[in-house]
Amino acid sequence: MFVRQIMLTPVITVDEDCSLEEAAKIMLERNIGGLPVIDDQGNLCGIVTESDFVANEKGIPFSIYRFPQMFGEWMPHEHVERIYESARRRAV
Repeated sequence: MFVRQIMLTPVITVDEDCSLEEAAKIMLERNIGGLPVIDDQGNLCGIVTESDFVANEKGIPFSIYRFPQMFGEWMPHEHVERIYESARRRAV
């Protein structure tokens, strides 16, 4: 399989100062699972994928417990709305 077989052309990208909310909107509107992130010179500096918007369980250091984490923040159920609200303004 080649990249050209699964990628759209022209490639849809976002600038590194694009918010996570805007990136999610673009992905939903275009029905794509990821966006290359480019800097001011057009160089690739990262990739945002749909898996970045899903909570992942992470182990707590020095503990046997695992808790969900999203966007690098621990996610107790009572804080989900606060985490999503802060993510709306966070750059990719």
